[in-house]
Amino acid sequence: MTSISTSKICTKCGIEKSLEEFYKSKYGKYNRTSECKACVKIYARERNAKPEVKARNSANTKALRATDKGKSDSKAARRRYEESEAGKATRKRYAKSKEGRITDKKYKQSKHGRAAIKKYKQSKQGKAAIQRYAKTAKAKYAQHKKLAKRRGILFLLTFNQWYLIWRDSGHYEDRGKRTGQYCMARHKDEGPYSTDNVTIKLATENTSEGHTFRKNKK
Repeated sequence: MTSISTSKICTKCGIEKSLEEFYKSKYGKYNRTSECKACVKIYARERNAKPEVKARNSANTKALRATDKGKSDSKAARRRYEESEAGKATRKRYAKSKEGRITDKKYKQSKHGRAAIKKYKQSKQGKAAIQRYAKTAKAKYAQHKKLAKRRGILFLLTFNQWYLIWRDSGHYEDRGKRTGQYCMARHKDEGPYSTDNVTIKLATENTSEGHTFRKNKK
C-alpha cells in the first residue's frame, strides 16, 4: 500500500516543509508547487519592485479599474476593508494625525462638505446623533467656552481641566442657573476662566456676588 506524503522539499530554499506550506498546483508533485509559499512571496516581492514591472502593473491596474467590473470590484474591496478591524484602526489613526485633521477641516469648509454636513444634520440619524452629543460633557464644555467668547471673557480651561473641576466638586449633575443649581464662577467675577481663577458655587450666590462687585466698582 502506497503511503501518502505529508511533506516535500522546496526546490528554492531546500527545506523540507509540510504540504500546507506549498500552494496547490495540479502540475506539481503531490499537487503542490515546487517552491514553498515563503519563497514564492520573496520572488514576487523582488520582481514587483523592478521599475518596469511596477509601471506595467500600475498600467494594468488602472485599465482594470476603468472597466465596469473593475469599478465594482474595487468599490466592494474598499468597503470590505473599511468595515474590517484593520480598516477601522487605520482610519482612526489617520483621523488623529495632523494630516488627517487638516484634511477633515478642509473638507468641512468646502462646498461639498458643508452640503453633506447639512444633509446629515437634517436626517433622522443625524438628529439622533446631535441629541446624543448634546447630553455629553464635551458638548457642555463647548457650550460654556462659546458663551464665554460671546461675553468677551478669556477661556483658558481645557476639556479635562473643566471636567475635573466639576467632577471634584460633586455638583456636575447640578449645573444650571436656577435656585439650588451650581455654576462655575470666576473670582470677583473678573479675569479668565482658568484653573486658579474659578470655583464651583451656587448660581444664586454667584449672581448676588456679581451684582455686589459691579456695584462697588462704580
